[in-house]
Amino acid sequence: MTDYFAVQLPPEQIRSISSIGLAHIGDAVYELLVRTWLKIAGTCGLLGAAITFHALYNLLIAYGGAVQYAAYVLPVVILAAGKLIARRLTS
Repeated sequence: MTDYFAVQLPPEQIRSISSIGLAHIGDAVYELLVRTWLKIAGTCGLLGAAITFHALYNLLIAYGGAVQYAAYVLPVVILAAGKLIARRLTS
């Protein structure tokens, strides 16, 4: 397995890299780390919202009566509201 983080250049070659080149390398590493954490945070947030929505749906279905029919309509209403909000944000 290749260790991509081990420095394999002699010190003379590292010193010959310009400051701009080193800044680009540092910025690329920073972007990779930040984007990774953003993906993890976003995934956890969406997963938490999905779990909460599913739990609420199950509770409404189990209650029965008119509430049960409202639970059947709830996903359609939320999807329509999401599409309406997305349309307003893009225009």
